[in-house]
Amino acid sequence: MMTLKIPLELVQKVIKKRVEQADLEIARETELADLAMDSFTMLEIVFDLEEALGTEIAFNAHDPQIEELKTVGQLLDYLDSTS
Repeated sequence: MMTLKIPLELVQKVIKKRVEQADLEIARETELADLAMDSFTMLEIVFDLEEALGTEIAFNAHDPQIEELKTVGQLLDYLDSTS
């Protein structure tokens, strides 16, 4: 299986579209808690990324690793590793 490399810029754009703090600077180090992202918002972000990339991302909202993700970079790395 080939690993998908999701561009950080795309993740930033999609997050800004979905979170209330759209004016916040989003970097790999940005804490997900600072973005007030709940599991539903995270799922919407995954759907938006799938649409933008024209591919399916293997995302399981019940994966225990999801709760361990603390930063945008960790989320990005997780999505890259499951795609």
